[in-house]
Amino acid sequence: MLARASKDHYPAIHKADPYPLLLDLLQSSDDPMVRARVCNLVGNLCRHSDFFYSALLSKGLIAEVIRCAADKDPNTRKFACFALGNAAFHSADLYSA
Repeated sequence: MLARASKDHYPAIHKADPYPLLLDLLQSSDDPMVRARVCNLVGNLCRHSDFFYSALLSKGLIAEVIRCAADKDPNTRKFACFALGNAAFHSADLYSA
């Protein structure tokens, strides 16, 4: 995963605009593994800095990850908490989301 490897890849990832697809997967997938993996990916996007935070927030992904923290699947909950923890670590903006 490029985001996990280095924040040097962040501009290219952002330019690819993965946000609509990720939001769709979180909102529409019946597969808990898909929801868990998307939450894990969001956590990795927030791993090194708050570079992605405004896009994640404005595109509705943070709200969906918050919703996933109450998912019936334990892995989805775990990775949602991982994503939210990384996001909160690098940006105090989450506290008002």
